[in-house]
Amino acid sequence: MNILFFSGGAYVGGMEVVVQSLMAQLNVMGHRTLAIISGWNDGNYPTRLKASGLAFEEVKVGRFYLSRPRWTLETLRNLPAAALSLRRIAKAFRPDAVIYVDSQLFLIGSFILPGLPSFLYHHDDAAGLRLFPASAVINARSVRIICVSHFVAGGLRDAGFEPKRIAVVHNGITLPSASPPRCQSQSIRLGIVGQVLPRKQHLLLVRALGLLRMRRPSIAFHLKIIGAGDGPYAQEVKKLIEQLKLQDIVEWAGFFASRDDIYRNLDIVVAPAINEPFGLTILEAGAYGLPVAAARSGGFPETVVDGTTGLLFDIADLEAFVAALERLITDSSLRDRLGRAGRAHIGQAFSIERMASRFTEVLSQNEGR
Repeated sequence: MNILFFSGGAYVGGMEVVVQSLMAQLNVMGHRTLAIISGWNDGNYPTRLKASGLAFEEVKVGRFYLSRPRWTLETLRNLPAAALSLRRIAKAFRPDAVIYVDSQLFLIGSFILPGLPSFLYHHDDAAGLRLFPASAVINARSVRIICVSHFVAGGLRDAGFEPKRIAVVHNGITLPSASPPRCQSQSIRLGIVGQVLPRKQHLLLVRALGLLRMRRPSIAFHLKIIGAGDGPYAQEVKKLIEQLKLQDIVEWAGFFASRDDIYRNLDIVVAPAINEPFGLTILEAGAYGLPVAAARSGGFPETVVDGTTGLLFDIADLEAFVAALERLITDSSLRDRLGRAGRAHIGQAFSIERMASRFTEVLSQNEGR
């Protein structure tokens, strides 16, 4: 099967990482893949794809932005040239399936490449569908809508997408050959991984740590904030850290391209995000044998087995969040048990092989056409 991915790539986020891993596994299975990535990119995704030996083309096919009229103008200016490039690529590659990772890309691409089997591969919640009535167009033009979680699928059904077109393919991951050795430290190392955005709930985490430190000043812990972000929300987080006098236990680590560099230096991964469509960091933490404290929100309950691979807490219950953190920080045997179970669970239920097999199964189904 020849599979053409419109895979974003302006910067490297969770979706780009997932698509890269999926393409590599599909190639191993004997399929051919080709990625169309944004011609407006920071250079990181092309570098990653080249290093993985994956085929890609850079095309300046953009989106339409209400808040960034100049970007929208650039999209319109480049659309004729982008259309010619895409038709040339499709003619040479002859795809059996075209995968769009964004609703706007789907609407633009399916207009430029009519008649090809088109799939929306949706990594966001229903609010991520920025153009309406997108549901009517996507229902009419798509073979299937592939969602990364049942949470996302439910949101799309509520937004008017046809249930018969919706399929769920959970993200997958390749386990490291062994959990890397971690340096011994008397201070327990917590990490929150991902872009510094309001949805990730860094403020809630800082408040929880402030309460925990006030109540249990004798226990030693510190937090690493791992991910890009220097906008107004990041400044708000920094201000709260200063107000609660937590500067000595909070480290702004920035972006890391290597999973090893992230997870080998952590003891606990914390994921308080609200309505996270999937939560790749949960899989990554489990792959490295780390326990997680995650919100009972979005896709997290589909990946965390509460009390077995991690601890879930209600997002509106700050006290429950503090209690979960305290249990994990103070109980090394609990951390070890959850971490071992997490690695086994991820390897069994969320392998990249399982993901790719399910993905091709969905591509082969023509129900809804």
